[in-house]
Amino acid sequence: MFGVCKRGFVLRNYGYIDCLDPTKLQPYLDHFANDQYNPRAILLEYLPNAEELNCAKYSDQRFQKAIDGIYEIHSALIHHHDIYPRNILVVPGNPERVLWIDFDVATTFNDKESMGSQGEEYCKYEEKLVASFGELLVCSILPSFRGESNYGY
Repeated sequence: MFGVCKRGFVLRNYGYIDCLDPTKLQPYLDHFANDQYNPRAILLEYLPNAEELNCAKYSDQRFQKAIDGIYEIHSALIHHHDIYPRNILVVPGNPERVLWIDFDVATTFNDKESMGSQGEEYCKYEEKLVASFGELLVCSILPSFRGESNYGY
């Protein structure tokens, strides 16, 4: 996953905090003082002004970056398992970034052999889902260019 982060297709991971003792950071962590387990955290990149890729933010270039991103994720031996447009963010800047988020149900593999042919087929399935988003996003904005509505009025 590190290479995918470094290439900008997913949030950069700056590390983690394991078993933080909340008593040493009073009063800031008072809410955790009586928890059974000490708090843990993943330190991820902050993305100011990030927005979902939707019909208002759609462009062919942005969508191609989303497609490239899912290919990169798969080349890192990861199944995302939550392929929805809401999990594709556009982050303004120079250069602008388009990245994937929400890996809480993702599956990772140690090598191509452990992924197997069934895993490779699942990658193709996820890639087809992403491609279908482009068609939906373009179709949802076309009627507005003609002065029509998707709702029949």
